[in-house]
Amino acid sequence: MVYGLLFRAARETLAAFGDDPRHLGGEVGGLAILHTWGQTLVQHLHLHCVVPGGALARDGGRWLSAKRGFLFPVRALARVFRGKYLAGLRRAFDRGALRFAGSVAGLADPTAFGQFLAQLWAHDWVVYAKPPLGGPTQVLEYLGRDHAPGRHLQ
Repeated sequence: MVYGLLFRAARETLAAFGDDPRHLGGEVGGLAILHTWGQTLVQHLHLHCVVPGGALARDGGRWLSAKRGFLFPVRALARVFRGKYLAGLRRAFDRGALRFAGSVAGLADPTAFGQFLAQLWAHDWVVYAKPPLGGPTQVLEYLGRDHAPGRHLQ
């Protein structure tokens, strides 16, 4: 459920920004890859999204290239993503779709879950964006590696 929400919130956020005529005014595409561990091999759930520098026009007949600089403003992306993700968590909790066990079992209590969400809302979230430094081949090779703990990093 949580992983699906990550992908859905990312997709909906990118689609909203791409559809906005202030940014592109078209339909963005891309791919997203779930990484569950950070570089220090500590659990760190995050998505890597590869998005082309433009969008397909609504009429489907032309490519709309991004303006110079970043495709979308990263601080705004972070706020919209946080809102979509946390709203999805709230909906999942309200319909009983989340299961809590172990160290997070206490979050099954509605008050505790509400406080947990409030803590998540209280912090700025980070969206990090940069152009592919080594080109698309290097990016895809990095994202496709097996970075799981105990595995050899290639």
